[in-house]
Amino acid sequence: MPKPKVKNELIAKPKPLKFDSWDAVANWNSFKDEWETYEEASGLDECSSVERLVTFLRVVGKDAINIYNSFSWSSETDARDIEKVIEKFEAFCLSERNARYHRYLFHKRDQEAGEKVDAYAADIRNLAEPCGFGDLKEMLICDRIIFGLRDRYVREALLKSDEVESEKVVGLVNAKQEEFNKRQQAKFKAKDLLKNLTKGRGKMADDQDIIELDDHMNSEDEEAEDDYDEENGTGKAEDELILKADSDIEEIQEDDTNGSTGRESSVETKETPQTKRDTEFTSEDFKIELRGLPRYYAMGQLKKLLNETLQLKAHKIKPAGNNKDWAYVTFRDEKSRTKALTVLDEFKWKKCVLSCSIAKPVEDPVQAKRAANSKFLEGVDPDAKIPINERVVKSVTPYAHFTYEDQLKKKQKAGLAALRKLGQEMANTNPELKQWVKFHKLRRKGQVCEIDEIVQSPKVDAYRNKCEFTVGINPEDNLPTVGFRVSSYKAGSLAVGPVGHLVHIPNTMKKVVEVFQDYIRSSEHKPFDPLTHEGVWRQLTVRTSSHDDVLIAVVIHPQDFSEEDIGDLKQDIIDYFKDGVGTSAGVTSIFFQAFGQKEPGPEDIEFEHLWGEEYITETVLGKTFRISCESFFQVNTEGCEALYETVASFAELDGTSVILDICCGTGTIGVSLADQCLKVYGIEMVKKAAEDARHNADLNGLANVAIYTGKAEVNMNAVLAQCAKYKTVGVVDPPRAGLPESVIRALRKCENMDRLIYMSCDPDGAFKNFVDLSRPKSKNYKGEFFVPIRAAVVDLFPHTPHYELLILFERWEERKWRRIMEGNPLPRDEDYFKRIPAKPEGEYQAGSSEDRQGKNKRTMDQENLQKKMKGS
Repeated sequence: MPKPKVKNELIAKPKPLKFDSWDAVANWNSFKDEWETYEEASGLDECSSVERLVTFLRVVGKDAINIYNSFSWSSETDARDIEKVIEKFEAFCLSERNARYHRYLFHKRDQEAGEKVDAYAADIRNLAEPCGFGDLKEMLICDRIIFGLRDRYVREALLKSDEVESEKVVGLVNAKQEEFNKRQQAKFKAKDLLKNLTKGRGKMADDQDIIELDDHMNSEDEEAEDDYDEENGTGKAEDELILKADSDIEEIQEDDTNGSTGRESSVETKETPQTKRDTEFTSEDFKIELRGLPRYYAMGQLKKLLNETLQLKAHKIKPAGNNKDWAYVTFRDEKSRTKALTVLDEFKWKKCVLSCSIAKPVEDPVQAKRAANSKFLEGVDPDAKIPINERVVKSVTPYAHFTYEDQLKKKQKAGLAALRKLGQEMANTNPELKQWVKFHKLRRKGQVCEIDEIVQSPKVDAYRNKCEFTVGINPEDNLPTVGFRVSSYKAGSLAVGPVGHLVHIPNTMKKVVEVFQDYIRSSEHKPFDPLTHEGVWRQLTVRTSSHDDVLIAVVIHPQDFSEEDIGDLKQDIIDYFKDGVGTSAGVTSIFFQAFGQKEPGPEDIEFEHLWGEEYITETVLGKTFRISCESFFQVNTEGCEALYETVASFAELDGTSVILDICCGTGTIGVSLADQCLKVYGIEMVKKAAEDARHNADLNGLANVAIYTGKAEVNMNAVLAQCAKYKTVGVVDPPRAGLPESVIRALRKCENMDRLIYMSCDPDGAFKNFVDLSRPKSKNYKGEFFVPIRAAVVDLFPHTPHYELLILFERWEERKWRRIMEGNPLPRDEDYFKRIPAKPEGEYQAGSSEDRQGKNKRTMDQENLQKKMKGS
């Protein structure tokens, strides 16, 4: 149908008509008013009936179009008459069929995870309003409330009830849930106290005591209804046990106050000097061990269970390892940990019964190493004989002693190994791909896709535009130093070495480090010590650009500073770089962050802008970008241009393509390539980053870039619906850990996106994403799977082992690949087929002699066809 020509296309269109609300009549009236206003304001009312109908169907919404398609018409003319269509919709919203639709919504409504009973029951009542239940309404509401409850214990208990008033049913539900929760808490408290109270008196709990308690508690569960005390809401036997435990606690506390427990421990304890760190908050103090987890689960699913479904406010979750059935979870306070222990013990999840217990805090790595190594106890570093400069090179730029050609060979080899591993895992997880993987491996020396030559960095030395420097002590001269750690803290190292000799840092950045180091050495404050948590200076971040911008961000530990003290320190930093000795560094922006020890509550502390420009600017492929203090931007600007040019090559952009930049950040990829595209759609969850992306598009005068704020899995389908007629290529450049599983599942479901370019700076971290993209269809992974067809290693980090791996994934098309593997490609695939190497001769073929002869003949036919095509 032709697009209607309206006078004013800027007039806002009506919002889609909603059918999922109980007041469908009001929704229709509202939509109709908006539609009539839009017709008049836009000039659409002067168009033909067909043009008006086309516009109507475009704005009325997907649900309404399905209803329109179900209408019966006396003639084709009526079906294209806008006035008759509107009459049909108006009649539908008042008809019995609409009531049936609402009855369908009513009967499928169940309580959602984490939803309170009162809210659930209120929605059930609203859904019942337009259903036409008559005198049966209250009874059906009660039934629906009970049938849809998530709690099986409460649901089964209420199925025995004959209550037919919804308000009373809700009261019964709340009472039953409270009863069940109290019994669970009582059970946990009794077991935990019996185990720990005796331990506190110098005696471990006897195993037989635990067994007897378990038997007692289980029998109490079975007799709960008989023993239930309506007045206090818990089992009488359990109350007695709790009261006895409480009295034991009081007795122990009283003994502790008097200086003795009555049973002296045989273990002597030594008092150790207390540092500031010993008095500070750490979530390790509120840690549990969660066991009985399923063999396979996504970390996102476990986080959702703990923090959304059960609302336990977990602080950190650390799995024990692959295929391990336990994980460690930390909390911000004892109250949260106690709640988690109560709720999770014997909780059923994914057909598994969970158990949990208090876990010991992880020992500090430096303290652990010093305790295990007498040299550390003496304050001697085992690597002290190696000059500090060499140790920094070994830690930060371990490839610096290789020629650049050798560095590239090593990185290409690492990329090939990652792709070879991917092929093996694809064949293991997706039976449908076994022959496909074998076909490519036989012809590509063990690889599963076409692999380009490594893309070199245009700039090998002094390429870094951002570095985060640690402030610490140089062990050679014991002076405060701004530089890099010679090893990780986890490995037991605190030493910090200088950076003036490192080849990958530009002189501009080295000058800033030198000037700031002079400043802190003349300061009355010491560097922060992560072992004792004493000292002030933590970190210096430096960002530079090709436009001579220099942004610095100073991070301190505020210790016990007053607001006035911090204000004086900020002003002193500004004066030093603006008017003092520090002016030689050419700093154009100063940011500041006072970051103390972790405290219960939100952790995010934004950087404060102190002086100068709020942003720096950089140019990539002729486009200008605004970069804020915390924005992500590739650390190698020239290498970034080579990377994005490779992306454009993979995407085969020809001016008619659409790019979907998923998790787009500040929009660097989409904006850089926008001139080669028909349209760029970006999706970004972080609001500030999305605003920067829109600003960068406007800054470069790009009208074909649209940025959506929100989760990728929520917005992806809506965005793709706008580009269904065009060749759409998805691009993702996630953090080292890869994309959340929910985003991968959403990518799989978007079946009108056939090609996806995945950029990874850590193939090991993103490996699960690669495998999940190629898994067979399932309940979790809907939509056809992807296969890798082309890859390239891009060197963005000379002198280090790190690199970017680009993989072009294509949605699986069985017919295409069957024809290619048979040596008879479709015309559109002939260019790709020509690039497939011939299978090495003499390859052993399994099966009977007839099978081998048939396979050899097919191979020869394929090779002959390839030769013909190459010859032509």
